[in-house]
Amino acid sequence: MNVSEKIFLYQRLFPNGEMTLPIGSIYQIAELSVVAGGEILLHTQKCDEVTYIISGKGKIFSNDDEIEVTAGKVHYVKEGCQHSIIADKNSRLRYMCVGFVPNTENEVYARFSQNTKKIDSFVLDDTENIRTIIELIINEAYTMDARSFTMVNMFLSQVLILLERILFGENEKEKKQNTETSNYAVYHTLRYIDREFLNIKSVKSMAEQLCYSESYLSHLFKERVGISIKQYLQQKKISHAENLLKNSNMTIGEISEITGYDSLHTFYQAFQRINGISPTEYRKRESLICNQLM
Repeated sequence: MNVSEKIFLYQRLFPNGEMTLPIGSIYQIAELSVVAGGEILLHTQKCDEVTYIISGKGKIFSNDDEIEVTAGKVHYVKEGCQHSIIADKNSRLRYMCVGFVPNTENEVYARFSQNTKKIDSFVLDDTENIRTIIELIINEAYTMDARSFTMVNMFLSQVLILLERILFGENEKEKKQNTETSNYAVYHTLRYIDREFLNIKSVKSMAEQLCYSESYLSHLFKERVGISIKQYLQQKKISHAENLLKNSNMTIGEISEITGYDSLHTFYQAFQRINGISPTEYRKRESLICNQLM
């Protein structure tokens, strides 16, 4: 595969059938990042591939289709398609992917294939927590113990089933019944923030993603949780920033960017409001404490 300006965060290849499962033969498990304006050059798919967009935006080309993708989108492309990915010129595109040569006789894949036989590729919103499942697949690729084959087969089968559900709306009735209760609305919101806090740009965009009105969700959340959605979201981001300041060599500017702040100044203000000290002072203090304990 021709590659232009791609950062390899993690990639494991199984080109010779080293990971053959009931669902099919795994070809690639990876988490990658294409720099702003970078490109995965046009190539013919050697296998079926499911891709989850973690952050950033760009375009995916599959045969004659050109599809814009952003965080939270899931893309599926079948073997034989002409395929390429281009990151937006102003945005690094980070994604996870699993490529596999399917076993057409496997029950799960046979059903998936039958229901999508007229579709070479598609992009969906992740309404079924597919991101977490692909992360579990990557974890198993890191671990690779005696149970990993069974786990990856189970997780990949689950991904295909959930893609079907989203594509054909099999669980819409159940979702509608659940979301009618206010308790579920709050639970749904908390779970979404805990999972996606690095990618949430505003309360309004999140409410739209969860299919609630912003005013209803904001009022209900404050009533049940005791703080606003914005405050809870900010606490999650700053907590993540604290961890990066203590346990990574990332610059404060990089941490500000990865936690989703529009500017370094805004990040400093939010951090100091919660911690009473600046990110720089926090890092120095934690480094001093760590040195004293050693």
